[in-house]
Amino acid sequence: MPRLHHADWAIRSAGSVPGRLARRSMMRLYLVGRGVSRMKQFFSKCLLSVLCVAGMLGQSALLMSLPFFSAEAVAQTSASNSEPASREDVQNLFAILKLDRMMQVTMSAAAEQMKTNLPELMKQQNIEIPKEQLDAMAEDIFHDYPMQAVLDSMIPVYQKHLNKVDVANILAFYQTATGQKMLNEMPEMSKEAMQAANPVMRQWMSTMMQRMQDRAHTIVEQNASQKPGTNSKAK
Repeated sequence: MPRLHHADWAIRSAGSVPGRLARRSMMRLYLVGRGVSRMKQFFSKCLLSVLCVAGMLGQSALLMSLPFFSAEAVAQTSASNSEPASREDVQNLFAILKLDRMMQVTMSAAAEQMKTNLPELMKQQNIEIPKEQLDAMAEDIFHDYPMQAVLDSMIPVYQKHLNKVDVANILAFYQTATGQKMLNEMPEMSKEAMQAANPVMRQWMSTMMQRMQDRAHTIVEQNASQKPGTNSKAK
C-alpha cells in the first residue's frame, strides 16, 4: 500500500471530515423529524383526551340540573306560561348546584386519569419522557381552564330551555333532603364515574385512533393512485 505524503493525508482527512459531519447532521435531522412526527401523533391523542374530558365536564354540569321533580313541581311547570328565566336566575341556579366546585373535582379527576393514560400513549409512540414531566404536563393541561367563561357561555342555553318557574322548581328540589344529598355526592360520583369509565374510554380511543390512521392511509394511497389518471386527463 503506497505511503501517503503528510500533505496528501491532511487534504484527504480534511475532505472527509465535512462529509462525516454532513452525514451526522442528516441523520440527526432525520431522527429529529421522526421524533417530531411521533410527538404530533402523541399530542393529537392528548388533544382528543382533553376534548373527551371537556365533553364530560359539560355533561356533568347538565346532569346536575336534572333533578327528580315531584309531581307537584311538574304540574306547576307544565301548567305555567311564565316568563323566561333571567340571567340572574340561572346564575343563582349554578350557585346552588355548586357547578364550579363540581367542575374543579371533575378536572382534578381528569388530570389523574391523564397521568395514568399518558405513559401508555407515549409508549405507543416510542417517546421517552420522565414520569415527573408527564405528571407536570397532565397538571398543566387544566391549569388555566376558563371555568367562569364556560359557565357564562352555558347561561343562554339554560335560559333557552328553562323558564322562571322551571328554575324555581329545580331550586325547590335541591332544598329537599334528597336534593342536598345529590349536591353533596355528585362531585365524588362524577370522579368515580370517570375512573370507572376510563378503561372503556382508553380502549375506544385506541381503536378509534387506529381506525382513523388506517382510513387516512387508505385515502392517501387512493389519491396517489389517481394522480396519473388526473394528469393524463388534464393533458
